[in-house]
Amino acid sequence: HEWISASEGEKFQTTMEEFHKTLTKLGPLEL
Repeated sequence: HEWISASEGEKFQTTMEEFHKTLTKLGPLEL
């Protein structure tokens, strides 16, 4: 995995938001 640099913080936040939207559509997951 790549480490997220401070300069990519904004892109990382956007990625996490999209990831959260995907999880919301899939519904709760048991990990």
